[in-house]
Amino acid sequence: MKEQFNLNVIDHSQELQTIKEKYGEFYFRDERSTQEAAALWGGLETNKHGVATSVIIETLIKEKGLTVEIKLARTLKDHWLIGLNVHASTYGMGYMPSAWDREGYADYGSARKEAIQRLKDYFTRSTSIKEHSEIIRKLTEAQTPQLSFF
Repeated sequence: MKEQFNLNVIDHSQELQTIKEKYGEFYFRDERSTQEAAALWGGLETNKHGVATSVIIETLIKEKGLTVEIKLARTLKDHWLIGLNVHASTYGMGYMPSAWDREGYADYGSARKEAIQRLKDYFTRSTSIKEHSEIIRKLTEAQTPQLSFF
């Protein structure tokens, strides 16, 4: 079951659809469309296809041949976009933050929580992964930072 958080979500899906329609079926081949998409986020360092080139990578799990990471890109407007990486010897998935992301987040904490939730959803759907309940437990711990007693 997906947990609900108070996230500061920014939705640019309509604006991105307008850009795609303006440039046609092969919008992704036109660097002008990518520049317009990046401008929606207030500016974002990307390659010519809109993939963020500067990201913060946080490794949440790295053990027994499994790597689970979140990748967060900060825009010039201080908005945050999400990417994920799951890598194991027999399965995996991943994507980078992009100017073409329909949703972004107004703060780092919201983006991080949502990225971890997406990972939890992935492992919940992946019933073939034997250790998924342990992975979900570790992700839940990472999603809820503990108070420091220092």
